[in-house]
Amino acid sequence: ATPAAFRQLHVKLPTEHPMVWLGPPIPGARNKNNPGISTESQTWLAHHPGGFLMMRNMQPEMPLGFGMLLESLDTGQIIFHKRIRRNTPLFKPPSSSVPKPFRWHERYGKGGLPPEIRVSTLTDDPRVDLVLPKEPYFPRLYAAAWPTAAQPPLNPNSGSSSDSGSEDTAQTQPGPTQPAKEVHSLYYKYYNGSSLANLVEMYSDRTGGPVPESFIWHVVEQLTRALLFLYAGLTRDDLDPFTEPADETPEHYDLILNRMVQRAPWIHQDISDVNILLNFPLNADGLLEPMGRFFPDVILSGLQNA
Repeated sequence: ATPAAFRQLHVKLPTEHPMVWLGPPIPGARNKNNPGISTESQTWLAHHPGGFLMMRNMQPEMPLGFGMLLESLDTGQIIFHKRIRRNTPLFKPPSSSVPKPFRWHERYGKGGLPPEIRVSTLTDDPRVDLVLPKEPYFPRLYAAAWPTAAQPPLNPNSGSSSDSGSEDTAQTQPGPTQPAKEVHSLYYKYYNGSSLANLVEMYSDRTGGPVPESFIWHVVEQLTRALLFLYAGLTRDDLDPFTEPADETPEHYDLILNRMVQRAPWIHQDISDVNILLNFPLNADGLLEPMGRFFPDVILSGLQNA
């Protein structure tokens, strides 16, 4: 938590509104009062009515938006907040010296939908194409929201979601800031260990020796679990029986094979050391445990290109 003496230096951000789905009815929607809102996002946001303090800006997520480190005024929880703009007026692609507009719906082919939502841990949001299990090897998305000042579109009967549609046909109510279709706000769990790329560089600089082989196998094991879910839909409950020979039965093996055959695989497309995040456990005093005693969680991120 931030010492009280320094909080006056921070910018306070209000709690935002959960995204509203204005498309066709959602079968089995959990939120009976408003089936167009994700109960999971709404519940999480409701636990933070006092808003958040902006701790610092993270590395810009160019060209689509930026990330911020926030502290909840209600719980003290540290959050990674990613705010994404649908359109960036001008940016310079790495392969070009000429700035040009960037629109994510042209790149990702999903209308105006931020690709980070398509593959995420939100369980009851109709925008999610692949629901990730809430396992430590996948990034945890707590909530998807509109910025507070933004308004939903005027065409609720268009048969499409509120954040879809072309630049010419999507209708929005005017507001004091960008319209809802232009900005999306994502609240993620914050991971304290940066990336695998950063750890390898810092570890070598600090000790002069290689990363321990046991840690390498730990990374391989965690990433394998993540990839087996993406490729075959296999969860921890499916895989753990194979760790004990006594629990491995022909029936369980056949069940797994049938599931793999019936499911279309998902391909990550961007696995690299910068997209592998780490999260170190904290001791009773809130300090990081050293890697010599506890290995960090290994998180496969960068799923927006899947």
